[in-house]
Amino acid sequence: MLLAGHRGFESVVALYDSTSGSFTEVWSSPDISAGGRYITISGFGANGDCALIGESFTRAPELALIRSGRYQTVKSFDLGYSDQITGIEAVERISWKASDGLEIQGWLLLAQRQTSPSSGHECTRWSCGALAAILARPLKLLILMLINRGTPSSGRIRAEVQVVDKPSCVMSMEIWAARTGQNLLSGLDVLVTRGVADREHLGVTGGSYGGFMTSWLITQDTRFAAAVAVAPHTNQVSEHLLSNIPHFISLFLADKYNNPGGKYF
Repeated sequence: MLLAGHRGFESVVALYDSTSGSFTEVWSSPDISAGGRYITISGFGANGDCALIGESFTRAPELALIRSGRYQTVKSFDLGYSDQITGIEAVERISWKASDGLEIQGWLLLAQRQTSPSSGHECTRWSCGALAAILARPLKLLILMLINRGTPSSGRIRAEVQVVDKPSCVMSMEIWAARTGQNLLSGLDVLVTRGVADREHLGVTGGSYGGFMTSWLITQDTRFAAAVAVAPHTNQVSEHLLSNIPHFISLFLADKYNNPGGKYF
């Protein structure tokens, strides 16, 4: 079986032999990811060779091959992106301990002049680099993107539910938000302590779950000077009925959206 996935900061391709139970890593990179929410590959041959769309914060999407464990660019779709990312001075991988001791990881995108961080959740994707480039050039922002433990794309969703209530795997929105919110705020505390971020110039933004967390955080903490909630699911009934991932909410709440006294409300 040819596998591809994320391991912390890394994108990984591997082979698994179900007969022998052996697991062989074919290729990994802390810098290159692939188009979409998860790394997607198309295998050929029997030794783990595959094709993919590779990208990163500073790399425009490109058609690539992995042959004998080596990444090779076939065709870049850079239509001027490399000229636009000059505002990004560096990309740094950071990690810290949350209040409950869990290690949280994130990407820190540094602009030419550091003034304020924003938070979100992604792997090293070109679209996030594009957003950073747009913000960095005129606003001179630094951006903290968190590998969160509460979102469906983090790989920690099932474990996080079980931490809260192991017997029933049920979580209330309040507990869910509070636990994740502390992860986000603790990362900002680390940057402020390091002198990287200015406590008086903090902003927060995010889309979908990130929009929900943006909406939640500004009701719980007064440190943010600005907030932009993008497509937030602040109404869980609407999220269940109108989105394409109703199972995301039902997985956490284990309740019915038409129960007036239930967890959806």
